[in-house]
Amino acid sequence: MTRWLFIGSVYPPSWEERFGVGSSPTIDVQRSLLAGMSRKGWKPDAILTTPPVRLFPRDRFQWFPRELGGTIEGYPETPLVSLGINNLEPFKTVGIAGQLKRYLSSWCRMVRGEGATPKVFVYNLGPTHEQGGFLAGICRSLQLPMYPFITDLDFLDRGSFSPSTWRFRWQVRLLKAADKIAALNPNVLTEFGSGKPTLHVPGIAPDGPFFRELLDCPLPDASSELPTFLYSGSLNRPRGIIRLLNAYEQVGPERFRLRITGRGPEEERVREASARHKNIEYLGFLKTERERLEAMASADVLLNPHEIDTPEARYLFPSKLAEYMASGRLVVSSLLPGMAAFPLEEMILAKEDSDEAFAAAMARALEMTVEERNQKALRTREWARNHFDWDQIAGNLVDFLERDVPIQGAPGKISD
Repeated sequence: MTRWLFIGSVYPPSWEERFGVGSSPTIDVQRSLLAGMSRKGWKPDAILTTPPVRLFPRDRFQWFPRELGGTIEGYPETPLVSLGINNLEPFKTVGIAGQLKRYLSSWCRMVRGEGATPKVFVYNLGPTHEQGGFLAGICRSLQLPMYPFITDLDFLDRGSFSPSTWRFRWQVRLLKAADKIAALNPNVLTEFGSGKPTLHVPGIAPDGPFFRELLDCPLPDASSELPTFLYSGSLNRPRGIIRLLNAYEQVGPERFRLRITGRGPEEERVREASARHKNIEYLGFLKTERERLEAMASADVLLNPHEIDTPEARYLFPSKLAEYMASGRLVVSSLLPGMAAFPLEEMILAKEDSDEAFAAAMARALEMTVEERNQKALRTREWARNHFDWDQIAGNLVDFLERDVPIQGAPGKISD
């Protein structure tokens, strides 16, 4: 008999009011994942997580209470174990690691004493990205089988003494210690899954009203004189905002309307471009799902100009594309490593890492009729509807955790 623990960063809605925070795509995805796994009969002994509190001094200093209460959907009787003592580093990270070791040691003794086999399922790197190396050492010392589902890793900086390089190497300890690995980006499985059972999950999206409204969003029509292209995301160089502004100049400012939403270090550059070009509109940072839905509903084409060769793209899953594909809009995107399983033939792709390549992709979208764009958009929407189905995703993950038999078909395939 096998007994399980879930280790992640999920928290119940009751914690949002207590700590003055909202939800986020990362938390919503974990809630969707656990709800789906519950429907498939997967029941952990406990769910280990940490309070959603920003580090001091970005937030006020706080001591974390031992008991916070609350439950996760699908697990009304499963204990929710809060890890960490406060939000001051290095005490937060070290405190979580110490509590993890004590809890896992005690739990393993209890489970093995009852004649069962203990195993842990880890969402990404655990409660925080800094726990990857600690979890690896704890599980090795306890001979505790550990199965992570990797959604993202910090990029690998080639500078051997840079902080990001050491952070990445610390995270990778978890993958080296893992007994099986599931991941969104196939590069993770190729580089760290040799000799282990692996599962590629082509994509995930929060299972909530926002995603369902995107799937039902009416298609664009030909009523607008100029087509509207929308970029929604972080305003920094790796995500491609500078590339997009350069490509806009090359395509021809008079041919379409460009709307931009987001925030980041290049925000001032976006404001300057908006002031200089009448067809560029900066919408600012959209805080609510309603605002984001309205922005996508008013667009004809959605843009993902992410740099291709930047280190950040190596292990990235382009989660924004999940929303884009569901919206019923044509997607123009850089071709990134994490997109291998997507319906690429239904998108307009920039395969080279240059402003010129992305400008050419945007120009191809402009040459299409509304009907041609909508036909491709409908096919990507149908793909999203089928592949971001949490019953399928959760079912494949549960099968992957519990056995090594290969599973054929979307949304994941197990390999030994």
